Order: sequence, then C-alpha cells, then structure tokens
Amino acid sequence: MTESATVAPALAEAVERAYHAFDDVSRPRQIDVSPVKDAADFASLGALQLRSIPDDDIGRYAGSALWTVGSEEDYHYFIPRILELAVYAPYGIGTDPTVMARKLDLAGWRAWPATQRAAIVEVFELAQALSAHEDNEEWGAALVTLKEPRALGEPGYGPKKRVLFVCSRNRLRSPTAEQVFAERPDLDVASAGTNNDADTSLTPELVAWADIIFVMEKVHRTKIQQRFRVPLGTTRIVCLDVPDRYRFMEPSLVQLLERKISRFLPLPKPG
Repeated sequence: MTESATVAPALAEAVERAYHAFDDVSRPRQIDVSPVKDAADFASLGALQLRSIPDDDIGRYAGSALWTVGSEEDYHYFIPRILELAVYAPYGIGTDPTVMARKLDLAGWRAWPATQRAAIVEVFELAQALSAHEDNEEWGAALVTLKEPRALGEPGYGPKKRVLFVCSRNRLRSPTAEQVFAERPDLDVASAGTNNDADTSLTPELVAWADIIFVMEKVHRTKIQQRFRVPLGTTRIVCLDVPDRYRFMEPSLVQLLERKISRFLPLPKPG
C-alpha cells in the first residue's frame, strides 16, 4: 500500500474530527452582504445544516468571506464545511489553501479553543502530506502561514475584547482595574462610575460598547440593568464583590482584582 493511500483515510477522519470540534459554534442568524454582491446568492447558508450546504453555495461564500460577505463569527461557523470542500472538491479562490490560511488569520483563529485550532492544523498537515505526492506545494505553503508565531494583539488573534469596569465614583476601584488590565494587548479597557458625581459617568454609549462589564458591587449591576436596559442587551455583567475600602492602586486591591478578573479574561495561548 502506498503512503498516499494510507494518508487519504486519515485525512477523511481529520475532516470528521474538525466537524466535531466545531459542534458548539452557533449558526449565524444573518449574514451581512456588501452591496457589490447579490444577497440572494448567500440567503440559504444560514437555513441549512452545515454539512448539507451544497458545494456551490459554500464555495461561493468561501471566496467572498470576510472580504465582502459575512463576519469573523460566520467564518468560524463555516470553516469545517470549507475545509471539507477544499479537501474533496476545491471550488474557486475560497478553497485555495493559502487563501484559507490568510482568512483564518483575519477571523482570529488563534484565539479559538485549542481543540479547534488543532483540528484545523491536522487537516492542513494531512492534506499537505497527500498533496506532496502530487507535487502540489499549496498546502505546505499554507501550513507555514498557519504555524508562523504571532504575538498577542497581532493579526490572527481576532478583535480585542472590550472590557468595562464600573464602581460608584470611578475614582478608586474601577480606574485601578482599568490601569491593571490596560497593558493587555488582547483587551480594550475603560472604566466609569454609576454616581452622578463620578469622574467618568456611565453612559449608554459605554454600556453598548462593552463586550463584558465588571462591577464592584451588586448595587452597580442593579443600576446598570435598570438605567441601561436597551444598550445593555445581552451583555454579560460580572459582580466582583470588591468593597469600597481600598486606595487607588493599593497592592492588595490590585492582587484581588487580578485574581478575580483573570479567570474571566484568560490570556489567549498561541496556536
């Protein structure tokens, strides 16, 4: 049995593992389409089960994805089907391995769960091993791109998470948290207070801006929920239970905030 014959079944199994690795990624409810594209060409994508999307439809999407169609979250959902098409029935530019590697970086794949990153790399490695017998260098070149090291904050880690810290007057606790986490390259941070005399008062715009909100006490969460229900939407609020008895940047406050907040904001690990 030739080496290529043994790689092919392994590649099929790797594609199947990729589907399972992405099982918990939510299906997009709506896919935004640039005016230069016909929205009707992509209308069926969100209505079908991932594995059931026809080759023509997923191929058309893959070619335009992230450039003129859809978001990073959409690409995250569709990538197993795109990988399957690239392996079995390449369709246009979107299933070119080097293009897929670049689009994965645009989608921030290095911040995805480790099992998903490993599944993607496995498909590329086995496809590269199989294509080597056909003098095809594209999978190998793409694999180099995927394995290039990236520092946090560089392309490939996805958009920064927007984090808002809230206390009463924005003078001690929340500005301390903002300063402590301001150096994280994967985060955009801000702070505000719920009181009228706060140094920076909480606004609807700040609430709508945040991906996650950390409040120091339960009363802050209640005020946000009552005053900013519409801009808050489904944004998560985490109560840290940090009492108002610390000085600004007091070491014990810094340690407490780092311990409580870091579990919700772990550093992304390189792929």
